[in-house]
Formats: sequence, structure tokens, C-alpha cells
Amino acid sequence: CGQCSAVCPAGAITVYNQIGPAWRAIHDPKKRVVVQIAPAVRVAVGEAFGQPAGENALDQLTTALKFMGVDEVYDTTFGADFTTIEESEEFLHRLENEPHEEPSSFPDVKPGQWYTQAVHWAAANGVVSGYSDGCFGPMDVITREQLAAILFRYAKLKGSDVTTSGSLEGFVDAGQVSGYAAEPVNWAVSQGIITGKDGNRLDPKGIATRAEAATILMRFSQKFL
Repeated sequence: CGQCSAVCPAGAITVYNQIGPAWRAIHDPKKRVVVQIAPAVRVAVGEAFGQPAGENALDQLTTALKFMGVDEVYDTTFGADFTTIEESEEFLHRLENEPHEEPSSFPDVKPGQWYTQAVHWAAANGVVSGYSDGCFGPMDVITREQLAAILFRYAKLKGSDVTTSGSLEGFVDAGQVSGYAAEPVNWAVSQGIITGKDGNRLDPKGIATRAEAATILMRFSQKFL
């Protein structure tokens, strides 16, 4: 909503214009663009278009975002926050007592960020490999299959048995699992780390909310740590 930057007495928060990067992401066929709307935004935006003060413009805002090309729109009131891909790396990095690694080759991982050392560690140990364009994608939300792949590689790094049995054929959307994630997702399901959703769906490309990520990490920790 911007109030944190507007009233911060120390001036510690600065607003950056991200309109350009947002449009580039929307027009990038390789990216899935997700918008999460804060409660204050869905009310304040209506006033800018002449609606009565305090009127909820969530429906109009959602429709406009979908017309712009946004893939998914979430209302913060009814959904948990998203987990970004670097948050998962930070979690595993802390489990390893935050070791220092040489910088990775990801051009979009800048020095001095809160996640920098975690990403360097994950890349150095084969836990992440980045996208096909060589980037890591800081602040990209993480999908369920991406989280499965990260945990699969970490379990392998720690010497755990990651052999799988069975298949994903019982899930109606098993065919949507990406090739790189087929073995990790099969492993995660066979170990009970990831379970299906309503309608017998895996939802492999669905966004892992913070609630889902916490549950998945808890199950992983109980089995492998």
C-alpha cells in the first residue's frame, strides 16, 4: 500500500518504479506473472477512478490485471503470502550454518543482498542451477515442482537415499510436471513430503504459498534432518 515508505520516520524505505520490469515479465512467455493485492490497495485504487472512498474495487482490479496479461491474482486477505525461490535457499543455507561460498555466475544475484550468500552456497553445491538464460530469478515466486527439485537435490547432497518407487499416474495433472522435476516430484510424493490437492491434482506449476512451503519443509525436516 506504500504507507510504510510514506510514514517511516527514518526514511529507511524507498519506493522504486517497477512498471518497466513488470511489463517485460508479462510479455515474457517463459514467465508466470503473479500479483498479490494488499487490502489497502483494493480500496485506494478505486478512489483514483472516481469511486466512493473506501469502496472495494477488487473485482475491477482483478479484471484489469487479467486483461493486462497477468496469469494469477491473489487477495492477501484470503491467501497466505508467497514463498520466493531465494527464501527456500536461505532456509537450507541456515541449516548448514551459513557457510561462505565463492560468488555464483548468476548475473541477477547482486552482492550484499540478504539472500546473496544463500544463493551462492546453493549453486556451488548443485542445489539450484538457475534458468536456461543463466539467471537465478531473485524474487520469482517458487512453484511446487521447483521446491520439490530443490529439496530433492539437498537430500541427495546430504547422502540420503532418493530412489523412488511408484509413479504419478494417479494424479489427473501428472502430465504437467516438467521433465527436470519428474524424478524430484515422484520422490517427494513417495516420501509423503508433497501431497495432492482437491480433485486429485498435484498442481506442479502452482505457486507454493508460505503455508504450503512451511508444511513441505516440516515434512522434509522430520524425514531427513
